[in-house]
Amino acid sequence: MRQLLYLALAMLAPIQWANAAQDLPSLEIAGIKDPKKIINLQLKSLDRLRSMTKMTLEKINTLHAGIGNYQMIQDLYLQQPKDKEVLFKMTKMASNLLQEIKSAHLQHAIDPEFMKELKMFEKIYKKNELHIE
Repeated sequence: MRQLLYLALAMLAPIQWANAAQDLPSLEIAGIKDPKKIINLQLKSLDRLRSMTKMTLEKINTLHAGIGNYQMIQDLYLQQPKDKEVLFKMTKMASNLLQEIKSAHLQHAIDPEFMKELKMFEKIYKKNELHIE
């Protein structure tokens, strides 16, 4: 699991660096020659990159904790397969995890089989949610 998270972070870092660099003017195009201004722009670029990396890491940590909780409730369900309350919690967690993965744009970093599992349980959750209302 930890390797998967490192892989996700490594895959997202180049995207973040590119986005951070796009927001700052090109020194050549802007004709900036003052060393102080050049250094200030570089520092701003690094600050933005640091901020974006921190946000990504926070999302990955949240997702990591969520998957750990999902695994615990799944283990509980496997021990008590007739417990509908545990099944409902598991399907709800799967739905929430899937939404977190999508909102963090980390689908590419998650195993396709695990994504299929989450999608299947999300369908069950949504179907049960309609019957409850």
